[in-house]
Amino acid sequence: IQKVADIELPRIQHQLEPLIAEAVSPADKWETRVVVYWYYAMEEGAAGGSAVERLRVALDSRRGKAPAPVIGFTGTGGAGKSSVVDEIVRRTRRMHPEMTLGCLLVDPTRRRSGGALLADRIRMNSIHGPGIFVRSLATRQANLALSLAVRDTIRVLQAAGFDRILVETAGIGQSDSEIVDLASVSVYVMTPEYGAPSQLEKIDMLELADFVVVNKSDRSGAADALRDVRKQWRRNHDAAAAADDAVPVFPSIASRFCDPAR
Repeated sequence: IQKVADIELPRIQHQLEPLIAEAVSPADKWETRVVVYWYYAMEEGAAGGSAVERLRVALDSRRGKAPAPVIGFTGTGGAGKSSVVDEIVRRTRRMHPEMTLGCLLVDPTRRRSGGALLADRIRMNSIHGPGIFVRSLATRQANLALSLAVRDTIRVLQAAGFDRILVETAGIGQSDSEIVDLASVSVYVMTPEYGAPSQLEKIDMLELADFVVVNKSDRSGAADALRDVRKQWRRNHDAAAAADDAVPVFPSIASRFCDPAR
């Protein structure tokens, strides 16, 4: 993929000129098609270049209001990040049907083959409808949880006027915390199966995340896990006396998501 990008980049840089002109055009000329082109140009042009930088400036100047807040979701592979994001989208659409959402879903690139399975959307049922824009990205580097193009693609969605932007990272390890540098609000999704309680000391996101979700809390030992995670959060934040309802650690049950009665 990277070799193809290296070949295509000069052509993409040339094609950016009409996109830059579109970025400074009147608001009523915006179309989903154009947003997709900008998105593609930013992803393929992540290495930079004068035309890419001009497009960044044009997009930033395009915003007529404060940039939309970014909610970042991260966690270990298989924790249920996509299910949590899907449930957030579903409830947002139900409670605030006028709100528009832009979603960026990042999947890992395999180190040996260089391929990526962009499969987060397979488990999502609430992303189809007006006001929802969803795109997938590959990390393009096996050791990262985010694509290098994420910051620019967030810029595209903010310039397009979305009310909220949701970013889901690829699965991470104990020390990864890239999302904190990009998100206005960060959410760490985990499961009760994290090993011994001492393992919680090693998870950076339990200190850095604004919210922690212990997903799949219908499993055996979930109550003990929730208690231990809350205890670790109190230790990390020097808040030993904080009551449970003041600690931003919440249980969730993925098997009950998309329940119309909830």
